[in-house]
Amino acid sequence: MDLWDRMTKRDQALPPRWLRFDSQSDFEEIGLHLKKLCTEYGGLTPGCSVLDIGCGVGRLAAPLTHFLDSNSRYEGFDVDKQAIAWCQRAIGSRHRNFNFRLTSVNNEHYNPDGEERGENFQFPYEKNAFDFAVATSVFTHLSTEDAKQYLRELSRVLKPGASAVLTWYVLEDAQGTENQGQDLSFDTPIDAFSATATPKNPLAAMAFRPDFILETIADVDLIPIADIYPGTWRVDEGPTHQDLLIVHKPTS
Repeated sequence: MDLWDRMTKRDQALPPRWLRFDSQSDFEEIGLHLKKLCTEYGGLTPGCSVLDIGCGVGRLAAPLTHFLDSNSRYEGFDVDKQAIAWCQRAIGSRHRNFNFRLTSVNNEHYNPDGEERGENFQFPYEKNAFDFAVATSVFTHLSTEDAKQYLRELSRVLKPGASAVLTWYVLEDAQGTENQGQDLSFDTPIDAFSATATPKNPLAAMAFRPDFILETIADVDLIPIADIYPGTWRVDEGPTHQDLLIVHKPTS
């Protein structure tokens, strides 16, 4: 715990400041917003088994401890060793149906020393294990081949009839526009399907063509529930900052 947290008697259910990128109020507010996306757009219910891809320091896990039934299952994984350790200690020890795993996936931006290439990475869970999955600000940091593999694995671990909430930066109507004061301009192509807004560190901000996203989703037997919802990074009003896509795994 840092000095400021000790002086202000920080709520121990919240991570220390050095583990999060935002203030205490923002941490809680963003977590509740993510929960709202999952329930109102994705159809998450209290009895669902949930997979949180790139769970970070538990922004979504924290509000879900008050939402999911005690006999439901939450699983989160991330490459951040300190974030996972905090989640296990602060959340997993208090809520036995919440589990967190450290993965060693190589990512030039977040985990350059990771042992396993993202394009070969298998989620550490069984087939048809989850009723619901969420990946927020994950595909925005993946290469094209890594994104394909993550979608393949997403489809594998979802039960038939399950759904998932995914966020992206979508290239459609983005290049050459002013993006709502966020200074994001994806004008550096990486390949035929993707571009970056940060050429010196490409995986810090990646965007993909909508046809690539939708065709890859179809290739792994997932179905979009609706059109991609534009995010506030490029429109005045939207459900969240990044572009939002809800997918469904058909029952047959």
